[in-house]
Amino acid sequence: MRIKFLIHDLDYEELTDYRKLYKYLKKRLIDGKMTYIFLDEVQNVTDFPKVLDSLYIKKT
Repeated sequence: MRIKFLIHDLDYEELTDYRKLYKYLKKRLIDGKMTYIFLDEVQNVTDFPKVLDSLYIKKT
């Protein structure tokens, strides 16, 4: 599984909020499958490390 989008695309602009980005990514995770997440411009996401930390501790 692969998740890819460009944060500077206006369709995804709201995902610069770390809570919204986390919910968006979490909804797309599939139990038992490796998921690769490709993000561009992560420096524009407020508190991006919180997203990584929270996704890391998930058991998917």
